[in-house]
Amino acid sequence: RTPVRSVDVGMAEPRIVLVVGPSSSGKTSLIRRLVDGSFTGDTRPTLGLDLEAGRLRIDPDQVAPGSRLRPLLPAAGLEIAFWEIGGREHRDAPRGQRIDGVLLCYDSNDRSSFHRAATVLCNCRLDQHRLAAQA
Repeated sequence: RTPVRSVDVGMAEPRIVLVVGPSSSGKTSLIRRLVDGSFTGDTRPTLGLDLEAGRLRIDPDQVAPGSRLRPLLPAAGLEIAFWEIGGREHRDAPRGQRIDGVLLCYDSNDRSSFHRAATVLCNCRLDQHRLAAQA
């Protein structure tokens, strides 16, 4: 698997995926794995909101011809910008910002981590409904 970097200036805006979950649930490591194909277990905790957590670009020619994903990709490809919310802050999703998806992380060895992740997800969904109602 080849790491994907965005260098296209003429592309459409990237799709924004908010990565949320309790502290120490592996959010930063998962983003690194998706973006660079690498893994490191010794990351520092994310503080606040990291708008530059990572970017991933998927070009149609990088996807196998028979794949079910290929017809779903735009002809120019797809760029995903990952935004990460530090787990210690219990912060809400960024207000007034378009979020195209949420990647929910939790520690499968810690039941309370799963319950905290569900609360974070509910807060993100409520924020999106509030934005839609204001529009």
